[in-house]
Amino acid sequence: MEQFGRSGQSLLGNRLFLNAALYKQFRDDLQQDRSTVTFDTQGIEFEVNYQPNRNFYATLGYSYTDARVNAPQFEVGNTSLTPAASLTGDSFRRQGVPTHLLNALVSYKFDNGLGASANVVFTSEINNNVEGTLVIPAQYTLDLSVFYQHKRFEARLSALNVTDQKNWSAPNAVYGNESIIADLPFRIEGRVTLKF
Repeated sequence: MEQFGRSGQSLLGNRLFLNAALYKQFRDDLQQDRSTVTFDTQGIEFEVNYQPNRNFYATLGYSYTDARVNAPQFEVGNTSLTPAASLTGDSFRRQGVPTHLLNALVSYKFDNGLGASANVVFTSEINNNVEGTLVIPAQYTLDLSVFYQHKRFEARLSALNVTDQKNWSAPNAVYGNESIIADLPFRIEGRVTLKF
């Protein structure tokens, strides 16, 4: 990865931290049909962390990613409307990569170890095939947790996808139209951790 610039700044007596990075990356990738494509990715990332005391912290992160490939990637093509081989041009939006990604987390823990947190993740549209005819829409997930922490013990109860969004993932760009999966709906998970 070629990184153009990175900047970090601590403010308010080390309670607030700001970070930004500008980057560009080129990478060759061998396809299943033995051809090679070049990924050209550039973007910018911002991060803000705020912790005014030991009980509360908040973080906000944003990234803009312009991910392109110089030729259509290999596709199985069983359901593609336009075969990837028939596409022309020298720059295609990369499959499975959102242009915008935003996440935010806030957490508060009382002195007795009891606490709560909330986390939201937002992604913009995601192309899931070379042609750009199959697009996962913009989506978000909100998770809430309550927890209890002690020196050698932690218990956490989490409500995931609280608003029960119908979200989707693109786990395997090679298979394009055939490989979009539904993310899990609203659910509750518990975890207990013991430290020795």
